[in-house]
Amino acid sequence: MNRIFIPFLILSSALFIWRCSQDFMADIPCNFQTECPKDYKCRDQKCVPCSAGECPGGSYIQPGFQVESSSFSFGDVQVGTTKVDSINIKYVAISGAPINIKGSIESGKDVFKVVNESYQELKKGNTLAFQISYSPKAIKDDSGVLAITSNEPGQFTTKVKLSGKGVDPDIVVTPSSINFVDSFKNGSVQKQDVKIENKGSGPLEIKEIALNEGAPVDFTLENVPTGGSKIQPNGNVTFKVVFTPKTPGTLTATLTIENGDKDKPKIDISIRAFVSDQCEEGYYDMNKDPTDGCECLGDKRGGSSCDKDFVKLVIQGENLPDTGGCVTVTGNLVPEDAVDWWTFIGVDTPDVQGSATVGGDKYRISINFLSNPDKLVFDVFKGCQDKNGGYTEYCAGADCLPKKEDKVRNLEDGYNQKCDQLDFDMSKTYNPGPPEHVRGEEICHLPTHTQKDANVNHCVDDTARYYIRVYRNKDSSGGVPLSLSSCEKYILQICNGK
Repeated sequence: MNRIFIPFLILSSALFIWRCSQDFMADIPCNFQTECPKDYKCRDQKCVPCSAGECPGGSYIQPGFQVESSSFSFGDVQVGTTKVDSINIKYVAISGAPINIKGSIESGKDVFKVVNESYQELKKGNTLAFQISYSPKAIKDDSGVLAITSNEPGQFTTKVKLSGKGVDPDIVVTPSSINFVDSFKNGSVQKQDVKIENKGSGPLEIKEIALNEGAPVDFTLENVPTGGSKIQPNGNVTFKVVFTPKTPGTLTATLTIENGDKDKPKIDISIRAFVSDQCEEGYYDMNKDPTDGCECLGDKRGGSSCDKDFVKLVIQGENLPDTGGCVTVTGNLVPEDAVDWWTFIGVDTPDVQGSATVGGDKYRISINFLSNPDKLVFDVFKGCQDKNGGYTEYCAGADCLPKKEDKVRNLEDGYNQKCDQLDFDMSKTYNPGPPEHVRGEEICHLPTHTQKDANVNHCVDDTARYYIRVYRNKDSSGGVPLSLSSCEKYILQICNGK
C-alpha cells in the first residue's frame, strides 16, 4: 500500500510548490505602514511591494512632499507667447527636516519648461509654488509630463500630466478713427459705436479700454467691456464714444484698446470734434459760464410783440367768460431780453334777466404767477367797448402803449405796470372822478331804467381785450425787485369771475 501512495504524495507536493509561487503578501489589508511586512508599503489600504529604493533596509520611507494634483492645464495661450503658472507642493514629511525639490520635463520639452531647474527648499509648514511655463508654437493641443523628485532617501518621484492649447486670436476694430460733426456749445450729444471683433482662434482678452490722460471732458465712454473680459472666436462687443459739446475749439483725444492679440496688443483710435464758441440756434448762455456752454434752450411761447401776427392767445378762441374759469400759460424768457406777449378777451356775461335790478357783477379779471423763480413782472393793457359797441384797442402798435385820453376813465382801465399779480374786480364800487366815471357794480340797474339811484350804475357790458407783457425788471427804482436771469420757466394764471 505504501508504494501506491508515494507517487501521489510526490505529485501533490509538486502541485503545492507551483501554487506558492504567487505573492501572498500583496493585497493584505492595512491602515498603517507597520501592518505590512518587510519590503512592502501600505498604499490605498493594501500592502504592495516597494519600488526600487523605496524601502532601504526593508522599511518603507514616506515621501516628504505631496503635489496637489496629478494633472495641470494652462488653458488657452496665444501662440508665440509664454504663460508662467505654478503647481503647489505641500510639505508632508514626518521628520520635520527641510527637503529639496526638483522638477524636470519628461515629455513635451518643446513647449513646456521648468522655470527653476535647481533644487528648491521645502520646509515644514510651507507650500512651494513650483513654476513651469508653456510656450505654444502652433494652433493645437499640447501635452507633456512633469516629474517632481526630492533629495530624500529613495529619490521619490511624482509625475504630473501637463496640457495646454495654442490659440491665435485676431482683433479687428471699427472704425479706425472718429470725427464728430461740428457742434455748438451745449449742442446735441453725439454718440459713435466702436466694434471689437475676434477673427482668429481662441478667446481674445480685453485688458483695458480708456481715453488718453488729459482727454477733453467732452469725450466719455459708455458700456465699455471690463478688463479681463474675453471675446470668443467670431464674436464681438460694441461700446460707445460719447461727445457732449462743452469746450469751444478743436478737441482731440486718443482711445486705446489693450488686448491679448500678440500681433496687435494695442489699438489706438483718434477722436476729433469741433465746438463753436457761438450758441446753436435756439440755445443761449444765460449764466455766462463758458464751462457749461449754451445751457439754455429757448422755450418762448408768447409772441415777441403785441402785433396780432405775433401775440399768442392764452385760450383757444380768445374768449374767457366770467364764469369762474382759469387758464395757465408757460414760458421762459430766453435770451435775457426776451419778452412774451399774451392776449385774451375777458367776456362780461349778462348779470340779470329781463328788467330786474341786480346786485353784484361777476366780472373779475385776476392775473398772477403760479411759478416765478426769476422774479419776472408783467404789464396789463386793457381796452373797453365804446358806446357804439366797438373795441378801443389800447395795444395798437409796436409800442403797445394805452391812449392817454382813455386813462382818465378809472385806474383799472388803460394799463398797469410791473405787476406780479393783478385783480380787476367789477363787484366793488369805485369812483375816481366825476359821477359819470363811476365804475363798480355792487348794485346796478339794467340800462332800460331811465332813473338811476345815486352811486348806482347801469349794468353795462365790460367785455374787453387784454394784453399781457411778461418781461424782466431791470430797474429797481420803483421798489420792485430786480429780475434774475436763468432758464427757469414761469407759469402765469389768468382767471375771470373767480
